[in-house]
Amino acid sequence: MDAEFTREWRCHDCGRLLGKTNGSQMQIRRKPLDYVVGFPVLATCPGCGWLNVTNKP
Repeated sequence: MDAEFTREWRCHDCGRLLGKTNGSQMQIRRKPLDYVVGFPVLATCPGCGWLNVTNKP
């Protein structure tokens, strides 16, 4: 499953890795949880608190 998710999604403010996409879904890992979600995706950066949004796969 990991090999499929290759394109990185990073925080627009601090550059921290938020997730990886395979083009149709986004994988977000926050230990001990692992989420696979569809688009659009909204995520708060665990590093700086910035709200990030992506509509593109």
